[in-house]
This record gives sequence, C-alpha cells and structure tokens, in this order.
Amino acid sequence: MSTKKKPLTQEQLEDARRLKAIYEKKKNELGLSQESVADKMGMGQSGVGALFNGINALNAYNAALLAKILKVSVEEFSPSIAREIYEMYEAVSMQPSLRSEYEYPCFFSCSGRDVLT
Repeated sequence: MSTKKKPLTQEQLEDARRLKAIYEKKKNELGLSQESVADKMGMGQSGVGALFNGINALNAYNAALLAKILKVSVEEFSPSIAREIYEMYEAVSMQPSLRSEYEYPCFFSCSGRDVLT
C-alpha cells in the first residue's frame, strides 16, 4: 500500500524559499555546507536538502535548530512556525514550577527558635 505525501501549502513553500535564501547568503560566512548542517541536526544531507527545497515541510523543532545554526530568528524564514513556538513557550511558562508547588514544613519560627521543642 502506497501513501502519497501531502503537498506543501503555499506558506510552507514560501518558508522553504526564505530559509534556502538565508542559507545561501550565510553559508560562506558561517562556513556551512548542507552536510555540516545535516550533521548538526542529526540527519542526512538529503533531509536538509528536502527542507531547503520545499520537498518536506519544516516543523518547530527543525526550524529552531536551523535558526540556531544559521544564527537567525525563526521568524525570519517562518513567521507561522515562530508563532507556534511562542505559543508553546507560553503554555509551558504558565505552568507552576515544581519548587513553588511543593513547600516543605518549616520547623523554625521567624525568630529562629525551634518550634518543635
């Protein structure tokens, strides 16, 4: 059984075009090749090429990695993924931290005297 890959949207294709343009502009300055980018991302060169050429869609994780490697903001090549990342950040940052959730009993009064004795 063969499943056809869903075609990329116009927005995804534009993201890929912007990403590739940034890569082409910065690769010499940063000493990058598709192979070195692939190594940093833990994938093959063909996978990076597929992202740059709009064959495979970018996701938030790959966009964040590529932004770090290219020393740019995700928003420079994908405003929609940048929004998605920001919304994830907001959802995580709204959660109470574990430290504020668990308070240990205090056995000393404000004066420093042991309350238990």
